[in-house]
Amino acid sequence: MFDVLMENGLLPPIPPELQNAVNADPTLSRIKVEYISLLAQAQKLVTTQAIRATSDYIASMAQFKPEALDKLNVDKAIDEYAEATGAPPAMIYSDEIVQQVRRLRQQMLIEEQRRREEAEAAQGMKVMSETDTEGDNALTQLQENLQPA
Repeated sequence: MFDVLMENGLLPPIPPELQNAVNADPTLSRIKVEYISLLAQAQKLVTTQAIRATSDYIASMAQFKPEALDKLNVDKAIDEYAEATGAPPAMIYSDEIVQQVRRLRQQMLIEEQRRREEAEAAQGMKVMSETDTEGDNALTQLQENLQPA
C-alpha cells in the first residue's frame, strides 16, 4: 500500500535528512513501513495464532510420524513469530550467528565422540595388556592354532 501511494505521488516527498541517509547507505534504499493500526495488530495476531496452530499440529503428527518435523522450518517460524509479536530484534540472533553457533556445537559433538572413542580404545588396550597369555585358556589355544605347524 505504501509503495502504491509513493509511486503515485500521494505522499509528501522524503525529508532531505532521510534522503541523505539513504544516499549515504544504499542498504537503506527500501523503507520498511510498519502499520500500527488496530487492523494491522489484528492481522499480526492471526499470524501468531497460525504459527502456533501449525507448529502444534506438526508436533502432534510427529508423535506418529517423526518425519513430519522435517517439514517445519523452525528458524523461519521463530523469525515470523517474533516479527508478528513485535519482539525486540536483539532478542533473536541473526542467521549468521545461528550458523556459527551450530557449527561450534557440531565441532564440540565431533570432539566429544573422538574422546569417547579414544577412551574406549584405551580401555580395550588396558584389558588386552592384562590378559593372561600363559596357561591353558581360549586365547592361548587360539594363538597355538594360528601358528604355522
